[in-house]
Amino acid sequence: WTLNLKDWLILSCIALLMLMDGFNATVLIPILPDLSNSLDTPFSGVLWCQTAYLLVNAVSHCFFTMLLEIFGHGSLLFSALILSTVGTGIGCRAGSLSQLIAGRILQGIAGGGMTSVSLLLISDVIPPCKRPVTISYLFIARVIGAIFGPVAGGIFVDRASWSWAFYINFILCALGIVLVPFTITFQMNRTIDLRRIRTMDWSGATLIFLSVGTLLIGISWGGTLYPWHNWRTLLPIAAGGAGILALIFYERVWAVDPHFKLTVLQSSRSSIAAYIGCFLQGILIFTKLQYLALYLLSVGYMTPTFAGLSLLAITAVIFPTAAMEGTLTAKSRRFHWSLWAGWMMTILSTGCFILLSASIPTGGWVIMFIVAGMGHGLLISGYNICLHAWTNEEESHHAMKMYSLLRTLGMCVAVPVAGCILLNQVVHHITQLGLQAGVVNTANGYIILLSEVELSKAERAALDAAYTASFRFLWQVMSGVAALGGLSSFFI
Repeated sequence: WTLNLKDWLILSCIALLMLMDGFNATVLIPILPDLSNSLDTPFSGVLWCQTAYLLVNAVSHCFFTMLLEIFGHGSLLFSALILSTVGTGIGCRAGSLSQLIAGRILQGIAGGGMTSVSLLLISDVIPPCKRPVTISYLFIARVIGAIFGPVAGGIFVDRASWSWAFYINFILCALGIVLVPFTITFQMNRTIDLRRIRTMDWSGATLIFLSVGTLLIGISWGGTLYPWHNWRTLLPIAAGGAGILALIFYERVWAVDPHFKLTVLQSSRSSIAAYIGCFLQGILIFTKLQYLALYLLSVGYMTPTFAGLSLLAITAVIFPTAAMEGTLTAKSRRFHWSLWAGWMMTILSTGCFILLSASIPTGGWVIMFIVAGMGHGLLISGYNICLHAWTNEEESHHAMKMYSLLRTLGMCVAVPVAGCILLNQVVHHITQLGLQAGVVNTANGYIILLSEVELSKAERAALDAAYTASFRFLWQVMSGVAALGGLSSFFI
């Protein structure tokens, strides 16, 4: 079997759509502190620009895979592009945080829809023997978008304004709108089975969105907007936790065609360990991208442009590492080594981030970043290949949906949870140092670039120490998460 011209055109179109999703997911990373200042909004609130995108991105996987049984691939991809264009328009003209989040929600729905439909389209076009390698290369396209996102975002905020992070997306949307009709067939099922539509898991998808979103709202408010013991913090956390329990019960007992199929989850101990690893890797990779950039901005006194360029040490090595791993695994048909090596590098790099401080030379943290990128490159490709190795043709669609859903949910959880850990530690250390939290508005949850704040030499040194200690605690927690992920790989 070889690719013909039509197959190449389809793969090129899908690669563009996945690149767009990766770009939109990371373009705001170096911009968030500037957004906090421009919109006069607490940093914990601005983090929801990222969280909202990733949350609806994950949940839209569920809805689009169900809609695919009614509408064709081309119709859904074209609709997602129109939705992304509308969201981009709202975002670039946003004058408040609520408007900006609304635009990001539409972008996130579109991004999740494009990714999920594209993965299922690959399952229809590419034979099983070639599918793992093909999907690995398409995920690399998403990584390329994630590589250029922080760089472009940093340049825009330094040279123009943050709104250009949205304007540039119009170009990608326009290319997609032109390419999709010429490469992918617009076909709708002529006979729509209403009984089948009723048995689809609409309630499960809605429960995922409501329960996870409510839980993350409570966590992001804790210790920053409201005290942890305040009912405004405890109520959404309790409601979100109850919603997750209700989701598990519903999927197990009542759902006719559940999103979390027990046949996949219970097929083997290895598959459960792999899905846990996918979720934990999602947490780690986005925590590193988001909060290493914030570290470079706040403690390293870098401009957004240089902070975005510095992340290339992580993102740029993911591409060749994943490609190399995919080639070697295709020849040897063994993938366990990539998971073990990937988690070893991830644990090592995350542990080394605990040592980050203003005194660390540039070469030191660049090496840490490179090792982190190599680890995640091995894990992205390794998990994709191992999940295909365990599932038959009938379950491969569901396995890929689960893989993408859980990894994106991990990224979604990473932003507010890591932000909550960091902000609470900043307030704690500033209080211990006897500094007035209002100096940088930390008491209200802001993180304003320290280079722009007028401080005495002693206050600046003390504040640098507070921020360094806060980041150190964050990486200690993430080292525990990485160790748990590494442990899960031994059960595969």
